[in-house]
Amino acid sequence: VSQSRYALLRTLQTMLPRKFFVVDWRGEFRNSSWRWLELGTPSRHALLVASREPLPKPALKRHKAVIILGTGPSAEFIFSEASNEFDIISCNSAVKSRELFQSRNVVAHCFSDATFMLGVSAYSSAFLSGLLERSHETPLSLVYDAYFTRQLQSRLGDSFTGQLLPIFLDPCNEKRPNFRSASRQYSYTNVLTALMLPLAATWYQEIYLLGFDGNGAYRDWE
Repeated sequence: VSQSRYALLRTLQTMLPRKFFVVDWRGEFRNSSWRWLELGTPSRHALLVASREPLPKPALKRHKAVIILGTGPSAEFIFSEASNEFDIISCNSAVKSRELFQSRNVVAHCFSDATFMLGVSAYSSAFLSGLLERSHETPLSLVYDAYFTRQLQSRLGDSFTGQLLPIFLDPCNEKRPNFRSASRQYSYTNVLTALMLPLAATWYQEIYLLGFDGNGAYRDWE
């Protein structure tokens, strides 16, 4: 997409009412798939105002360093003794692992794609079941797209004792390296760049990545 076309798409997205969506199916300009599930959410303006606040300090932080945990083959090593000295930021299908959340200090769990995580597929059903179980079993911060706050609150129920940390994802937002000055982000289509890395950079000076090495055979999170 040329710079002029990209600017036009950004302008249209800003001007149109929230029930309209600007999508370039070639992938260079598109909204997060949350947009298709945002019925009943606050207006874009309300989200923009709310996102001016930085993220709060991590209530569950115990260590100086953090591991950003993917779900690739090397994620197996998170259960080694060495990982006891780190906090953990997890994502996506890792919620299926009761062992992970009970044996390690997971300070936050991130997810950003409603098509896979909160849709109607069997995959989405398994994700939601795991999310509900983990969020009711252990103290946990959930980091996600702010557009989906009301739906997420309704599914978690009143017994959820964790902390919801909504991030306003939008293609008109600037790309942020952290959330120290505001809780908003460009709508990357990747949970690592949209939420996990900026979140880690907000709370920690020492950051390690584990489990971002493809989709080969790896520990079954079940």
